[in-house]
Amino acid sequence: MSHEALMSSIGGMVTGVCFLVVGALMVKTGSPGLIHSYHIAQIPKKRIPFVSRIIGLGTTLTGTGFVLAGIISFVSETPVSASATFIMPLILIFAGLGISLLTIAVFTFRPWS
Repeated sequence: MSHEALMSSIGGMVTGVCFLVVGALMVKTGSPGLIHSYHIAQIPKKRIPFVSRIIGLGTTLTGTGFVLAGIISFVSETPVSASATFIMPLILIFAGLGISLLTIAVFTFRPWS
């Protein structure tokens, strides 16, 4: 296995585990502690745990994509940036980011929602 492929797989898995832990904590607790205060300033207090859980779900999906990319990189001995086999992890990463960012945008700029 090349050094680049090994570092790519380790980097993907470590990054993914970090995202997974943060996302799982947000989904489980509904705590907004990891969300910037200005993102939740306009949200009614009773909806904050719901919003935190949705953002946590997006973060968990992102982490899953990174871990999957790391596993594929390790098994195929290919750097993450060098193969079309990373389409599924990229879809998960961007879907997770999209869920998190859209949730923040909708609930920050539409406080009545």
